[in-house]
Amino acid sequence: MAFRSVAFRRGYAIPWNATEGIPYNIAEKGYYAHLSIEVRFVRGDDIWLSPRQGLDSCYIGVIVYMPHGRPPHHEAYFADFEALMVTLGGRPHWGKFFRFESGKLAKRYPYWEDFQRVRRDPDPNYRLQNTFTDRVFLA
Repeated sequence: MAFRSVAFRRGYAIPWNATEGIPYNIAEKGYYAHLSIEVRFVRGDDIWLSPRQGLDSCYIGVIVYMPHGRPPHHEAYFADFEALMVTLGGRPHWGKFFRFESGKLAKRYPYWEDFQRVRRDPDPNYRLQNTFTDRVFLA
């Protein structure tokens, strides 16, 4: 029988100047990560929906593995982590789960409306939508 690993991940990019004190904010809640918290600093770019668009950023990622087939107690940890990232001006990593909806995302990306215009052009009737794109791209 093969070992099957199940992991839950969250990741956000925040401005460099917002990084001070993050470990203390996480520790104050009483969470103890059983894996490393990923941290990497990157220069800003000019890609419309890049989490680091226009900002030198720090990516922060957290991961929780399912322990021995039992459900981990990760929802409160992730909810508090995401709330902290939002407070610090975070933009979600597009390849990881996040709870943002279109309205919140629009406020975080200066070129959101430009992207929406380009996105609608080839699909004016929204036939290429799915539940994820409905949540993050439609108001």
